[in-house]
Amino acid sequence: APISKLKVGDYQQLRACLVQLFSRTPYYEVCTTCGKRVAAEGENWVCAEHGNVEPDYRLVLSGIIDDGFGNIRVVFFGETAEKLIGKKAGEVAKLKDSLSIYEDVASLGKEFIFTGAVKQNSFTERNEMVVNDLRDVDVKAEIQNIIKDLKDENKN
Repeated sequence: APISKLKVGDYQQLRACLVQLFSRTPYYEVCTTCGKRVAAEGENWVCAEHGNVEPDYRLVLSGIIDDGFGNIRVVFFGETAEKLIGKKAGEVAKLKDSLSIYEDVASLGKEFIFTGAVKQNSFTERNEMVVNDLRDVDVKAEIQNIIKDLKDENKN
C-alpha cells in the first residue's frame, strides 16, 4: 500500500526514499541487564529495576520517508538505526559531537524497503511508522514484481 493509504495498526513493507533525518541526540542510556532506559541521578545512572548501573547505549533516529504518493515520519531504534547509519550505538555515544553523525549520512536520499508498524504519535497526533527492518532495494526482484502486477492487472 502507498504511504497515502496507511492507517494506524497497519504493518507494512514499503519501498520509499529516506528524505530527511531529524538532527537530535541520536542515543539514550539503557540498563545493561534489562535494556530499559536509565535515569541520571547525580554522577550515577539508575535503573528502576536494577539500581545503580553502568549504562549501555541505544540509538534512536527519526526522519521522513517518501514513496512518491505521500510521506510519513519514521522512527528507527537499536539495530535498525545502526544499520541505517552504519555505526554502533557505543561508537556514536563516544563522539564529542554526536550530532555530527547527521553530516554525512550515505543513506539520505536512498531508496530502501522499510518494514514496520504504523502508530499514532501521542504528542503530535500524527501517524508514524516504527521501522523494525530495512534493506536495500533488490532491483531485479522489484522489476519482477512490477511485471507480475501488470500481468495481473491485464487479466482483470
